[in-house]
Amino acid sequence: MRARRKASPRALPLEADFQFSDTQDRNLMMHIAARIFANDINPLLLGMFVARIIFRASPLPVWRFALASTIGLGIAIGLAEAGKIYSVLPGSDTFPSGHETFGASVCASLCCADRRMLIFSIVALALLGWGLVNSHYHIWRDVAGGAVLGALVTTAAIKAAKLTGGNGN
Repeated sequence: MRARRKASPRALPLEADFQFSDTQDRNLMMHIAARIFANDINPLLLGMFVARIIFRASPLPVWRFALASTIGLGIAIGLAEAGKIYSVLPGSDTFPSGHETFGASVCASLCCADRRMLIFSIVALALLGWGLVNSHYHIWRDVAGGAVLGALVTTAAIKAAKLTGGNGN
């Protein structure tokens, strides 16, 4: 336990009496980390996706890959939001997670462009899911549903683009 610090003459009375225990310090730090992961992983993933488009690292012509990925992302997010509106799971208005759906959709696009992104994608989605659960935005069921939805829909859209368009420009 920490020693109580003395109040400075200018300190407010509440400030001098307010202390965190070591457990509360750890919980606060975990909560801050969870919020960072929940809020900052998706912009990072989106930046990586845009970099893939800019540097033309995709299995399809750039425009076709970008279009298929964007369509897959849009359908996945639309389905995720519809799942919340129409209450796919009784008693749950947060299933599936839109954050995780977005993250999984972008990660699926990255993995379709380059299989070496798989480990990074798994770690990023795990950290995102952990952040969403520990920030009390979602429960694990919501996160798992969003991950499956985003990955499947976007992968299907990219595979369909490969089948219908071939590799021509």
